[in-house]
Amino acid sequence: MLVTHDVDEAVYLGDRIVIMHPHPGRIATILPVTEAVSRDRSDPNFIRLRDEVLSWLGVSRTGNDADAELARRSA
Repeated sequence: MLVTHDVDEAVYLGDRIVIMHPHPGRIATILPVTEAVSRDRSDPNFIRLRDEVLSWLGVSRTGNDADAELARRSA
């Protein structure tokens, strides 16, 4: 088990991602990380799952902002 607040790390290292409600700490959803999700952060399936996790968290990361963040992390 790995506990992290880093969405990219969760998608990259996890077999499933458990998203929690903040209070009182109940499980909101469990998202499987399937074989279709490459460990390559530029892979469309990786980006799709990352965006789905961020959506569950109430954060939108699409378009140029996401591309800029990806480039920054890859450098």
